[in-house]
Amino acid sequence: MEIQKNIRSFFKFIVGEGYLAEKRNPVLGLKWMREPKVLIKTFNDDEMKRLINAFKGDFYLSMRNKLILMFFVNLGIRNLELCNSLDVGESVIKIHGKGNKVWYR
Repeated sequence: MEIQKNIRSFFKFIVGEGYLAEKRNPVLGLKWMREPKVLIKTFNDDEMKRLINAFKGDFYLSMRNKLILMFFVNLGIRNLELCNSLDVGESVIKIHGKGNKVWYR
């Protein structure tokens, strides 16, 4: 499928540059191939509970890692959003997301 996209793009460029007439473009008659739908296997509730409970203890790294995992699971945020653009207030978490979107949780 990827090769077909590259060939179509190449011939579109060739026609655009004037090296080939539009009516002589050999890829116009090609049909698109079907791509299989990719299903992502996610964790179920029991697996998520086991992951969160894997961090035991009350020392800094354990609590930090547990909190990071809970942010990902509960808020559904990206790694970059957690690392760079998270403002934690007293009662609100302000998340600066992709495309300058801002969420309050």
